[in-house]
Amino acid sequence: DAEGELIEEGSADDLTGPIISGLAPPDGGEEGGESAALIRTALSIIRHYTSQGLERYDALDEIHYDEHLGYSLLTAGGQMEIRVGHDRFYERLQRLRDVMDTLDGESLGGRYILLDGQGELTRVAVGPARPGRDANRPGPAHEVQP
Repeated sequence: DAEGELIEEGSADDLTGPIISGLAPPDGGEEGGESAALIRTALSIIRHYTSQGLERYDALDEIHYDEHLGYSLLTAGGQMEIRVGHDRFYERLQRLRDVMDTLDGESLGGRYILLDGQGELTRVAVGPARPGRDANRPGPAHEVQP
């Protein structure tokens, strides 16, 4: 749910937000363990996405966690892949807003945006996603310097 608590039963009709994938259910231990912490982080990223007004470009469909790549956001309408890595999410999503403002008016469908670099966030890769939305294998990129 919105607070990161495990919902025991539900149906597709109960979904009101993006799917969180790539994580095991919380183990029920102290504070739910590592999985619960990762789920809470995913929920925080969703809140940051909304607070930056990014849903005006495209709604989130899924947030996926990979232990090596970190978090990737998959959007609904444009089917974009947006990698935000392991940390500095608010800062990365502020940068995403800058990139989206710069690309406003361009077709963003089927693109990937890499914001998961370790250094300064001045370089962002934007390119066409490969078929199947495979976040592990992006196609050729061009850089955007908003």
